[in-house]
Amino acid sequence: MKAELIIIGDEILSGRRVDTNSAYISTVLSELGIHVIRKTVVSDAIDDIVTAFKESLKRVDIVISSGGLGPTPDDTTRFALSKVVERPLEENIEAKCMLMDYLAKATSPSANLQVMMPAGSVALKNPVGVAPGILFRTNSNKLIIALPGVPQEMRAIMDKEVRRYLVEIFGFQPIKVRLIRTTGIFEIRILERLEQALGERTKLIAFYPSYEGVDLRIVGNSYEADETFEECKRILDGFIYAYEEKDLSEIVGERLRESGKTLSVAESCTGGMLASRIVDISGSSDYFLGGVVGYANDVKMRVLGVSEEKLKKFGAVSYEVASDMAVGIKGITGSDYALSTTGVAGPTGGTRTKPVGLVYIGLASPDGVFVREYRFKGTREAIRRRTTQSALFLLFLSLTNRLDNFPFEDMSKEVGL
Repeated sequence: MKAELIIIGDEILSGRRVDTNSAYISTVLSELGIHVIRKTVVSDAIDDIVTAFKESLKRVDIVISSGGLGPTPDDTTRFALSKVVERPLEENIEAKCMLMDYLAKATSPSANLQVMMPAGSVALKNPVGVAPGILFRTNSNKLIIALPGVPQEMRAIMDKEVRRYLVEIFGFQPIKVRLIRTTGIFEIRILERLEQALGERTKLIAFYPSYEGVDLRIVGNSYEADETFEECKRILDGFIYAYEEKDLSEIVGERLRESGKTLSVAESCTGGMLASRIVDISGSSDYFLGGVVGYANDVKMRVLGVSEEKLKKFGAVSYEVASDMAVGIKGITGSDYALSTTGVAGPTGGTRTKPVGLVYIGLASPDGVFVREYRFKGTREAIRRRTTQSALFLLFLSLTNRLDNFPFEDMSKEVGL
């Protein structure tokens, strides 16, 4: 089954807001075996919305829109839908009850607009907002679903209402989706390994690369998904850190908490980004003791204890300084583990011997001190984010006793992400 999405709003077209709704809707639909083939972004103008719906209905049997269901003058989706299916708007009793219940019986003319729907519509309950979603069949038996544009409201309705209708009422059967989260390996390297081993089954896998790594989403029937998942686990062993929607910082935090160990950080090129990733996780005070942003050499010396001699001889971006930074912060805080980052984030500051993207990450642990050289590509942001992720992954490898066996050399000069 194929579907199209229509994202409505002048603010999306103008760039004032970024559309995140379509990604979520597409994910839910893909889990039900519904293939989204196109997304259209249109203005708030009624005629533009009408044209978009009519074009989509020529191609597919399911059209889902997001936006334009609120009470303001630019919320015009319901009027457009009335024109598309040539049905009058009428007060939906179910929606009226939902509205009165949500607003504790006190409605208003603007709020009342949100209960007006094309005749024959089903009101989709909005558990976190006022505007209900709209669901109905066209005269040609095609399905239209209109959702609010507010992301949390759209998600709530998709999860609580739309998914249920598609499964229970319309008979769409969920398919199996397995997730693998990797880091430390390029997307092209993953694809090469999987194509060689899986052949045609590689088509079951969707790849989602980012600065932090590559997510693999395996979609198929139960047997296909499980078999492909197990093969991917075997092939990519060592680069995998999670099989669920968890950030690496959360995974590392869980390991530290379970083992009763603590962590501190000393940052230069990441400038606090590593500490920020760690404290983004609720409860991180259980294991994170603190950190120092030693950006200037003077701070590296006075606070972290890096020797002036090493700074002069090897430079701030070096194996030796990364080692001293990790050891220094570990000693200051008394933590069990310590991470350090130093590098050339660019776009300026690179030299022939120390180019932009050269980074050293240090790890001081109960087992000793480990420092790894990385050579990243990309913008300043990309380099800093990749450094942060690689530092967390280095710690993850140590916590899972895989640091000694990780295939760093297999990555040659393309170390990191």
